[in-house]
Amino acid sequence: MTRPNERLLAVDTLRGLVMVLMALDHVDHATNPNHAGADSALIDAGALSAPDFLLRWLTHLCAPTFVLLAGTSIALSAASARHLLQRSAVIIALEFTLVSWYWRVGEQMPTSWLPVFAQVLWAIGGGIALMTLLRRLPSAALLALAAALLVAAELVRSATLADTWFQPRATSLLFTGGIWSAGGDDSVALFVLYPLLAWLPALLFGFVLGRRLVDGTATPRLCAIAGSASLALFLALRGFDGFGNMALHRRGGGLLEWLHCSKYPPSITFFALELGLALLLLAALLRAEGLLARLGRLNPLTTLGRVPMFYYLLHLPVIGALMLWGILPAHGQGSAAETPRGTLIVVLACLPFCAGYAWYKRRYRHAWTRYL
Repeated sequence: MTRPNERLLAVDTLRGLVMVLMALDHVDHATNPNHAGADSALIDAGALSAPDFLLRWLTHLCAPTFVLLAGTSIALSAASARHLLQRSAVIIALEFTLVSWYWRVGEQMPTSWLPVFAQVLWAIGGGIALMTLLRRLPSAALLALAAALLVAAELVRSATLADTWFQPRATSLLFTGGIWSAGGDDSVALFVLYPLLAWLPALLFGFVLGRRLVDGTATPRLCAIAGSASLALFLALRGFDGFGNMALHRRGGGLLEWLHCSKYPPSITFFALELGLALLLLAALLRAEGLLARLGRLNPLTTLGRVPMFYYLLHLPVIGALMLWGILPAHGQGSAAETPRGTLIVVLACLPFCAGYAWYKRRYRHAWTRYL
């Protein structure tokens, strides 16, 4: 049976891996003018460039796994409902203030309070708030709710095919994503990229996974079976090319078209592919528990994975500073070939600060550190 501390090492290592992939995506977004960001049912991507698309596709693992493991962390912790609500409020406040400011600067938008971006922290923070009500439900009920939300998101998208990003509805905040204008014109007030209920299934799956980790039944074999079943669902739905694809259909039989699933909003095929890969990686890490235990704090991925929120808030200004100092290419002046090197520089720059914060968090255990 996997021991608790080793289960946490596997989870932290997986989280650290996706944190590196997040930096890869954000460095490419900031520096590569051909960044393949049109992975949306609402945007026509045109012809797919293999190098740029595959680089972007590698990073798709990040957000679903980040949300999945947020749910896992709730199950692994003994946090009260009050603390979860406080943490939710802090995360959402950071999303709508500091992180939105980062993105406005990165997108070279006018310095103002708008637009506000509702992205992955909105999905996680809102999901944590909802889990204060849902976490008492049995695992079977949570899995059924996750499946129902996946189907509901697909049905809502099917009913709003004629909508564009600039047609905000209540469903855009919860299911489809969209742009809310300020004053009825084309100015952007709120840009919803991660609709709350569309992303809640990943958090629910993670919470059930966390329960399995707590009781010792989340064995490498079980994770591998679950991951394989998820990938089989992806192959079936993507092959059928009908329901489950958010109307982002394959334009041919090539590999890129198979992998070109809708992230905005997330389709069932997107979640099935990415969460399936995440579970297979977790299975491999659980099997390598002895090695992870020997590496301990020398494992840089574990270091990043133990302080994910701190790293998330840190890496964006680090990218900006390195661009300003000429260490990374200027905005839109790089290429997919330069992105891996730039990502390595960003991760190495963040790593000492993350290690220092992890040490501080272990040593002093101040209440405020529980939010980062």
